[in-house]
Amino acid sequence: MGNSHDRLKVGEGYISGYLSIFFAVISFCGVLCFLFPEILTTPEYRHNYPVEILRGVLLMCLLFSFLFALVSLILCKSKIPSLLATVISGLSILMGGATVEIKQFNDLGFYVSLDWLLLDLLVLALIFIPVELFFPKRTNQSKFHEEWKTDLIYFAFGHLLIQMTAVSVQAPASYYFGSLHLEGLHHFVQALPFLIELPLALLVTDLFQYSAHRAFHRMPLLWRFHAVHHSIRAVDWMAGSRLHIIDVLVTNK
Repeated sequence: MGNSHDRLKVGEGYISGYLSIFFAVISFCGVLCFLFPEILTTPEYRHNYPVEILRGVLLMCLLFSFLFALVSLILCKSKIPSLLATVISGLSILMGGATVEIKQFNDLGFYVSLDWLLLDLLVLALIFIPVELFFPKRTNQSKFHEEWKTDLIYFAFGHLLIQMTAVSVQAPASYYFGSLHLEGLHHFVQALPFLIELPLALLVTDLFQYSAHRAFHRMPLLWRFHAVHHSIRAVDWMAGSRLHIIDVLVTNK
């Protein structure tokens, strides 16, 4: 493929190979969510999911995986990406594929929001990968640059950590804030019209995140954690997810 810093070109087979692996992994994890919903899906979302639509999305991911794998097999010098994607997609089909049955289950009280991670990753990838491939800011930067695997791990870990932390702090937060007797404030905010609630929530959240971000830049101790975020050399849509665990917990919680 030449220098790893070179930009991938359409027609070499590497882009289709990486995309085939991407859709294969999405499909595999999607099947796992169908098989183990009590562990891998978010209770607030799972009861409102349009299951048949999600089955259709899963089927399309499998088809795209095989299609891109075939293109990569024909065009690419390396056959590893297409073969790896085919194996992963094959396992997804053996586990039930888009027709996998959802068993009866009970809430366990603890879950990992793999469903939210998959949907968020899929939607963002479908938006930003084509934009960065065909309308790049830096024409010499490959879409699948040296750091993309690292950023993908940070993206996944950050999403799952936020959800797991939200679950773990619900009880302590309810206990602590319940003792502050803020019911009047709660009722006042809940009574506001939605068109006021939404910008107000965005404003408060943004002010808090700005204050936390500024503190991470100005305080030497916090900067040691935040420096991870600024260690990125190849900036793309996933780069913003490279955050230290302390940074994730303080900024998002």
